[in-house]
Amino acid sequence: GHLFTMPYGRLPGEVFLACPNRRRPQGRPRTHWRDYVSRLARERLGVPLECEKQQADLVFLLDQSGSIVQKDYKIMKNFTVELVQRFNISQDKVRVGLAQFSSTFQHQLYLNDLDSEKEVVKHILNLVQLGGGTNIGHALNSLQEYFTAKRGSRRDQEISQNLVLITDGDSQDAVEDAAARLRTMGVEIFVIGVGHVHKLELLQITKNPERLFTVNDFGSLETIKTKVSSFAPPPLHHFLCSSPSLLLLLSTSFYCNSPVLCQSWRSL
Repeated sequence: GHLFTMPYGRLPGEVFLACPNRRRPQGRPRTHWRDYVSRLARERLGVPLECEKQQADLVFLLDQSGSIVQKDYKIMKNFTVELVQRFNISQDKVRVGLAQFSSTFQHQLYLNDLDSEKEVVKHILNLVQLGGGTNIGHALNSLQEYFTAKRGSRRDQEISQNLVLITDGDSQDAVEDAAARLRTMGVEIFVIGVGHVHKLELLQITKNPERLFTVNDFGSLETIKTKVSSFAPPPLHHFLCSSPSLLLLLSTSFYCNSPVLCQSWRSL
């Protein structure tokens, strides 16, 4: 860990723990300390106040087919939870929807079902895998309802509409037309392919290689977590707006294990 004073003009005259290796100061509430440092950095780095009002509708579509073993299914759920925790979940800011699929589509949450991160996380962790085949096209068609005002979508308010699909296999039905219908509704589709997936098929879904992420196995999902949550490498101010919980403090223990990130803060 390192304790040092930031250069004049950036965080002038203030002692800043960029990569501390100890717990927060005794008696300092975790949330208040995090919020203080995040607010301080936003002020010094000139991050616009409107970032605090970032809004989005975000639906997760999880593969629960029989090709995924229970251990990997649990990893996928935990990965989804960690993504959710990187956003400010509320009906006013980021709304979360959720569904699972295999041979059939399984509804879980519409965008207006739950109001808090705690409720969404609890629901994700309680998911049960049903098994079956891999019908991605059918699942994408079923999701059209999620992006309607009746189900909590704020599409008519021009709020960003997003879908994150996680799958480990090739679809047993056609995907291109179903994905196109969602994109026509203004939905940006991000796909995470795990293992030996059919990349061309997944590109038919995203229509943008920057929205396709692939890893060798479920254990490697951790390596793309930051990239997925920021939805491709953006400029610094947009990165901070898109992923406010990534700002400065990466864990409740205040431990930074990323030399690259630590060095980037030293260079500010």
